[in-house]
Amino acid sequence: YRSAMQNDLTPQQVEAAAVKARKPLTQFIRDAGVAPSAFYRWKGGASMRPLTMAKLAEAMESNQ
Repeated sequence: YRSAMQNDLTPQQVEAAAVKARKPLTQFIRDAGVAPSAFYRWKGGASMRPLTMAKLAEAMESNQ
């Protein structure tokens, strides 16, 4: 299963989802099962593993 959202997910969208969920960003990321360091490396331009990206996409979908 690959959501379309996962393909064009941006760090800014994850940050906006954390605000919408009324959680600190690092808490939102941890609740998704992702290490905050992985998120910040991705935000800095590194690539992110598909499974990690899927976890963030699922967290965003469940918090809508």
